[in-house]
Amino acid sequence: MRHLRILGIVAALAAASALAPACSDTPSTADAGADAATTPADATTPADATPPVDAAVDAAPDSAQPDAAVDAPPPPGAIPDGKYVLQSWVCTRTGATVDIKAFALTLQIQGIAQTFAGSGGSVEVTYPAGCLRTVPLSGVAYPTPGTITSTAGGARTCTASCPSNQCTPGTEPPVTATYQFTYAAPTLTVTRTYVADTSLQSIAGCMAGDTETAVYAKQ
Repeated sequence: MRHLRILGIVAALAAASALAPACSDTPSTADAGADAATTPADATTPADATPPVDAAVDAAPDSAQPDAAVDAPPPPGAIPDGKYVLQSWVCTRTGATVDIKAFALTLQIQGIAQTFAGSGGSVEVTYPAGCLRTVPLSGVAYPTPGTITSTAGGARTCTASCPSNQCTPGTEPPVTATYQFTYAAPTLTVTRTYVADTSLQSIAGCMAGDTETAVYAKQ
C-alpha cells in the first residue's frame, strides 16, 4: 500500500517535514489552544473599595482582553503561522525532472496542505469525495536562518468519507526532516537534497542526490 507521510512542510507533507510532504500512512491535524487564567482579586481589599485594575480586566468580556498566544509575533526568520497549500513538488537532476505532485494525482491524492502554529501544526492530504487524512506536526524549529526542521507523526485521523485504502485511524510513526526555505508572501518554497528512502518521492522516481523542491501558497 502506498502511503503519504507533510514544511510544510508538511507535508507534507518521503520524510515529512514542516514543509515538504512526505510519504507515510497519513498526515493529520493537531489544534492547540489554551485559556489564560485570570488574576484573582486581592483578598485583603475591602468590599466597598475601588476594584483593583486586574479585577476590572477580569470582568471584561474575553474578546476585550489581549490574547498573548495570538498576538505574539513569530520568532525572527520563522515561517508565519497559517495554512499553506502545495502548488508544485518536483525532484530535479541533470537532464531530468520528476513531477511528484502529478504522480500523487495518479494515486487520487488531490491536495496536500501544511498548517503551522508556533512549534506545532498539521499535515493534511485530500482524496476524492471529501476524504481528509491528517497527522500532527511537532517540534517545528529553525536551527539556522532559512532552515526548518519538524516532525510529522502521532494520532492519524480520517474523515468519515475515507475508504480504508486511503485512510485508517491510527498512530503515525514520527518522521523528522530538515529543509531550506524562503518565504515571500504568499509563496513558501522549501528545498533539500533528496535522500533515497521508501517514500512517495522514491516511488515517483526521485533518486538520491536529486534536488527536491516544493512550493506552497499561504491561504
